[in-house]
Amino acid sequence: MTFLQVENAATASVKVAELTSKLQEHEHIAGERDVLNEQVLQLQKELQAAQSSIDEQVNVLSFVSALFISDITFSGFFRTL
Repeated sequence: MTFLQVENAATASVKVAELTSKLQEHEHIAGERDVLNEQVLQLQKELQAAQSSIDEQVNVLSFVSALFISDITFSGFFRTL
């Protein structure tokens, strides 16, 4: 094996190590991305549930307010009689 062949083999070995390291880093980043995507999906579900609860509470408050206003109006009507 000549000096040039040894040098090329060493350079190739370094390049393989660099590329292997980059591949492992990308795999790690992809794994982190998958975890974050799952967290986003979970948060979206929780947000949707919270929004549904808020909407339900708003509907109940609107109904109670309407009853209260009707009661006041109805009571006021009989006071004027």
